[in-house]
Amino acid sequence: MLAILLAVVTAAQTLPARAELIDELDSYPPRWRMAENDCNAQVLKHENLPRGGHDGGPCETITVRMGQGSSCWLAYPIEPVRPLDDLIATTWVSSSGSVRVGFRLRYPYVVDPQTKRPVNVMVPGTTLRQTDRWTRIGIGQIEKSVQAATMSVRNQHGRDADVRDVMIDAVLLDIYSGAATHSIQLDQLRISGMVPVASSELEEDLQYSARPSADSDEDSEIENRRLIGDRRLRPFPTGKVTRILQYNGEPLPWVRSLGFDAIWLSKPVDSAVLGEAIQNGILIYAPPPSVVSAELEPLLEPVAGWIIDGASTVDSDETGLNEQTLPSVAKRITRIRGLPTRWQRPIVAAPQESFQKYASRLDGFVYDLPPRVRGVSAAEETTESMYVASLASTRVQFAIGVDTMPPAALMAQAERTADSLGATPPTMPQWQSLWTQVFRHLPETPSAVLYRSSRSLTSDPVYDANRATALSYINRMMAMIEPWIASSTGSRSPVMLTVPSLPGQRIQTTGNLSYHQAGFSNDESQWWIVTSDATAGPLTLAGDGGEMVIPLPPDQATMQVLRMTHFSAERLQVETTSLGPVVRIVSPDAVEIVVITSDAAVGGQLSNSAARFARQAIADRWMMAEQSLNQTQNAWEVAAATGAVSTSPPALLTAASQTLDDARPLFQADDHVSAIHAARRSDAWTQRSRLQLRELLVANEPRYFSSPLLDVGGLETHGMMTSVMSSKEQSRIEDWGRNLITTGSLDDVRALGPGRWIFGNRLESMVQSRIAHMTERTYAGTGALRATASPKTVVMRGSAPRRIGGGYGGTVMQIRSPSVQVERDTDIRFDAMIRTIGFSGPHQGVLMYESIGGQASGVLIRNAADWTPVRLLRRSLDDGEVSVYFEILGDGEAMIDEVSMRVRQVAKMPPPLRPMVSQNDSESSEDDAESLQR
Repeated sequence: MLAILLAVVTAAQTLPARAELIDELDSYPPRWRMAENDCNAQVLKHENLPRGGHDGGPCETITVRMGQGSSCWLAYPIEPVRPLDDLIATTWVSSSGSVRVGFRLRYPYVVDPQTKRPVNVMVPGTTLRQTDRWTRIGIGQIEKSVQAATMSVRNQHGRDADVRDVMIDAVLLDIYSGAATHSIQLDQLRISGMVPVASSELEEDLQYSARPSADSDEDSEIENRRLIGDRRLRPFPTGKVTRILQYNGEPLPWVRSLGFDAIWLSKPVDSAVLGEAIQNGILIYAPPPSVVSAELEPLLEPVAGWIIDGASTVDSDETGLNEQTLPSVAKRITRIRGLPTRWQRPIVAAPQESFQKYASRLDGFVYDLPPRVRGVSAAEETTESMYVASLASTRVQFAIGVDTMPPAALMAQAERTADSLGATPPTMPQWQSLWTQVFRHLPETPSAVLYRSSRSLTSDPVYDANRATALSYINRMMAMIEPWIASSTGSRSPVMLTVPSLPGQRIQTTGNLSYHQAGFSNDESQWWIVTSDATAGPLTLAGDGGEMVIPLPPDQATMQVLRMTHFSAERLQVETTSLGPVVRIVSPDAVEIVVITSDAAVGGQLSNSAARFARQAIADRWMMAEQSLNQTQNAWEVAAATGAVSTSPPALLTAASQTLDDARPLFQADDHVSAIHAARRSDAWTQRSRLQLRELLVANEPRYFSSPLLDVGGLETHGMMTSVMSSKEQSRIEDWGRNLITTGSLDDVRALGPGRWIFGNRLESMVQSRIAHMTERTYAGTGALRATASPKTVVMRGSAPRRIGGGYGGTVMQIRSPSVQVERDTDIRFDAMIRTIGFSGPHQGVLMYESIGGQASGVLIRNAADWTPVRLLRRSLDDGEVSVYFEILGDGEAMIDEVSMRVRQVAKMPPPLRPMVSQNDSESSEDDAESLQR
């Protein structure tokens, strides 16, 4: 296992601290990675072996296919250290070819004009010429070699090249030994004499290096700015889909092992996170510094972009980037553009609206997709995101943001409720909905995916550990097809799955399946990404017996059709039917990836790409299937034991368990294809079983119903709560009490006004909106509220109504109830009757929420032509005032009536009766007093 030992040299107090690193290379993930090469190297296999190391134990192995060239570097990144003679590195190597060890010397201020990155040079050590036997090789005493390398850099890049602050940032192995396939085994890396470049001894030099040189000329500065300017246009690396984690202090080696390329910080960088990022090859997106620090300047290479931040998370209470913040953002951007040359980076942000205006000022922007608990359909979601992406110019990179967990307030309420009942908090995230949301947007070819996270992936040993496993699986599936996504020609214009010769015909499904279809093209191949659109609350269902029929145009009947869903290139048989050629997929997964190609080489390329990620991905999927099955079985048992349901667990749950049991030997034998088929089937049946339990638990609830426990997947705890709240024996817990909103009936026209119901308008320049008190066609009583919103038209010939979007950017009006004071940990029920007319655009309707959970946990109501009940169950997290909100999103008409807020009444239990004590028992009464009090 990895061990890092720090030893402080005390013999000479003037010397900075030396550190030692020892990595046994005996555990996942593999640490060495492919670096620079000029031989078109391709990694065929990279893993940790359980035995066979130099001491008989575990080791790391990598197999690389190399073409004609001269070098092929494997790199072990380390925290940047000073290039001193005391720096020594040794490792054990067994190889079928020659291997040379060395250090990677980095010049942070010398930029290669072709790569736009700092220049790297290899300082060579010993060379292994023996083959297929373990040999220890090493490097040390490098100061003379560094001087020679620096002279070479000056000769190549000019005598004025800024070679200050040179550092070592990796151990290298040059494994090139001819055009062939070579396998290398690696074991026990040891590095000693490590002195970080940001040590206090260097502070004076670094401060000096931050000041402009007296002899620097204007032409050199202009060239540096030109290079930085080219880089500024690309905050996200080209040729890939950058996977970014919103960072909450997780160890970066572990973050890297989950398949992430970058982290998104909520505060400026420091030397610790920069050093760890360099060591692990992680990019950083962070707010710009308020003060330029000379100490950090040599460590800035991992910083890929500066963030203009508003809300740090989707469900944050902070003010986001909207129309009103544009002037202040413009000033901040001007300040960032004026940073010293070496601090210049691309600027990115995640605006909530006014995307076109923000995009004109930024180098990249993130569009945050709607919270999944809101129930926006896949078609609406993609329509809106494609529209937002189209507002940006081609020079601005586009990324999507997705929540990896339910809104933080809902999670806190669910965990608080579970704790009060003595129940197990939610343990399994509903990861399938995250998976489908990410993949349905890949045909839009975003440059990056930002995974939003309101807490650390290490916060909860069960729930967050399972969330990390799910992200690992999703990232690996994305990485498998990443090269083809990044080079696609259908950017931001998904190809809907229709047959040209049969207009309007799309993928057909049986078995009550509902799938969203989109794709992209690449050279001679067409890619279809098909995602399940069958949802119920947080649940996403896959095909568990149904069939997907994919029609093909006649000219594609002879092409290869490959299914990549199971991390292998499975060839599908093309059938001839009366409607033409088709391919069939029985029991499709929640995400299906199908490739139609005329290029025979694509199959082999896809197989190689899938094989790189299959082992860990299938282990992740298997573990999630087991965890989900165990949680669902437990939820059914608790619901039955507490009387929340009277139905036995479905046979599907037994079938799911049996499927995993039967396939476990195959999984243990690394039969990847069979194992993932079994995990997928078990997962589909488990989800159907969860759906049945959920439907039983909400059988008496309205169509629009939100509960923190159900929204985060806590079926077990919700069953317990339902049993307690409905139990006839629990007479002290049976009444929700009176309506605490005294004007909730909305019968009085004076309900609108200060201290009562209040409202505010937005988008007044483009929307005509108003609110009125209505007295006809109410749900009950003599009054209700009517809110209307319609686009304004420009008085010009041929003018048309302006588009009103959905979501936050389409918020036209907000209506708020009077506030009610509640105590901490109070169960609250909000009810309302609502009608809607119009709201035909994506993500439009009436959003009902409350001040505890905020907008992110709201329920979106639309297509409610008749009076429709809406109910929210919530638990207060603190003492304070609570209000209910109604927001009008988009253009339409909404009617609101009979709004109520009730708290669950818990009657105080009478004090226990003190038992009668006779005089004879008086001696023992004092002994019993303490226990009676307890």
